Amino acid sequence: MATDTRKLKDQAQKAVNKGKHTKALDLYLALEAAEPADGGWARRAANMYQRLGRDQEHLLALQRAADKYGKAGFLVKAIAVCKMILADEPGHVATQEKLAALYAERGIPAAAKPAATAGPSPVPPRKRTLPPGAPLDSVALSDIVPGATPAGSVAGAEASIQDIPLELELDTLLEQAQGAVEQPGAEPIDIELIDDDENAQQAARRLQETPFFAALGPKLLEMFIDKVTLVELAAGEVLFRQGDGGDALYVVAEGEVAVLSEGPPRVQLSRLCEGDFFGEIALVTEQPRSATIEAVDGAELLAIDRDTVGDLIHAEPNVLRLLLRFLRDRLLNTLVHTNPLFNSYGGAERQTLAEKFRFLEGEQSAVLIEQGGRANGLYILLAGQAEVLVQTGDATEPTRLATLGPGDVCGEMSLLANADAVATVRLTSKAFVLKLPADVFRQVIMTHPQVLMFVGELADERRRQLEAISVGNGDYEVAHLELL
Repeated sequence: MATDTRKLKDQAQKAVNKGKHTKALDLYLALEAAEPADGGWARRAANMYQRLGRDQEHLLALQRAADKYGKAGFLVKAIAVCKMILADEPGHVATQEKLAALYAERGIPAAAKPAATAGPSPVPPRKRTLPPGAPLDSVALSDIVPGATPAGSVAGAEASIQDIPLELELDTLLEQAQGAVEQPGAEPIDIELIDDDENAQQAARRLQETPFFAALGPKLLEMFIDKVTLVELAAGEVLFRQGDGGDALYVVAEGEVAVLSEGPPRVQLSRLCEGDFFGEIALVTEQPRSATIEAVDGAELLAIDRDTVGDLIHAEPNVLRLLLRFLRDRLLNTLVHTNPLFNSYGGAERQTLAEKFRFLEGEQSAVLIEQGGRANGLYILLAGQAEVLVQTGDATEPTRLATLGPGDVCGEMSLLANADAVATVRLTSKAFVLKLPADVFRQVIMTHPQVLMFVGELADERRRQLEAISVGNGDYEVAHLELL
């Protein structure tokens, strides 16, 4: 007779709510027997063992959960459970070997050595890229990313802007994963290979969707597991609040969290569930958190802090380029979801669009847009500050209309109206900027005629806004993307 799993699930939840842990444990074990491939039941059984003080059985249940999650391909959940085991049993060799073995089973040739005898992979003796605890904007990316070249002065600015290349050739990465390419002085990146019948586009998408995990082979994975932090939140518990400082990226391993704006009024902006990333901007700059994160019904998160990222970049420099590409794609995903210019783009088109944006590193005083000239691109400020200046009449000094920060967009009005820029945008600090070149921007909007329907209204609104400013009845407004 088939087990009625729905009934068992309802009974188990009721038992947990009433604090009947022994009964809930029996029901979770029954569900594990009925659905042996689902690691969630072993995970819940482990919770009950812990509440009952049965430590050895708690550890064994966690090991079963990690094994089931790993075999099912839920790498994020498997890492979370491994961290729980290592929190109770530091240096648990079998746990560290488990995930490395899963990579080997999927076709990665580099087999993990036992952690107790081999230890972490040796790191080539070289200067550390990121100082401990430092964000990415504390270093000159143009000095450490291979292939970075000056893009030249922009609009007559004396300070240069560097073009940081992000696109890695997929074929090269796959060759590295297969051991066909050896890079002198560094371990090659190991990429989890996908079945032969899947094409390169699917592989590239998977690489971009999981930039940390896909780039970590068995040796780096051991380092990662040892350094990543597991954060458990009870229902309604706040991880961080809007305005707090931050130094970590988070991955939702289990449960769900709400993204809240404190207002007033306090409103829920969205919810993030298993596998979702958030907080990545803290890896780049000291910008305060732009929203509050609160657990919905309890959640387990993986915290990846700056030190962990710095260690990974030091061990494998290509992780930096993958991280920068991930940050670019995440920011542009927000852009296409919130800016009417790009609302009509579907999933595949969005990735194509993201690849057209250049990642720039600008020095203080570099000019992105100059009043009276045509904007040469659409810019999104990722880190750093800029000022919007307008020169009027016979004034000896320009008037500052606004200060721009991370998430602010500029250049769209000059591009849309095909007219001279009405203001200058100049960096007031070192900055990371995303740029969609003007010719590409025009191609983008022309291939989606519906975009042009509101261009006229947008241009008219900006003209009215500037007229109001000229008589002291308005403020300068820019498009803005919220970055956690």
